[in-house]
Amino acid sequence: ALRYLVLPEELAIIKAMARAPEVIAQAAGSYEPHQVVHYLQELIAAFHSYYSQYSRTEKVISPNAEKTRARLVAG
Repeated sequence: ALRYLVLPEELAIIKAMARAPEVIAQAAGSYEPHQVVHYLQELIAAFHSYYSQYSRTEKVISPNAEKTRARLVAG
């Protein structure tokens, strides 16, 4: 399903989301919960940038069911 995600911003968001378990484990292991906050701020900024740039041309819920599934499930 990821083949439908072709925009660089979409791929960057997916890669950032994939880092979540690692970021959480590192933060827990080092007793630095603020690392999770910084990670979430980066993820939010990436999504905001994507949405701001493509809100008129790309919708998360699109007419293409496979693209919609890829965007919602990311895999």
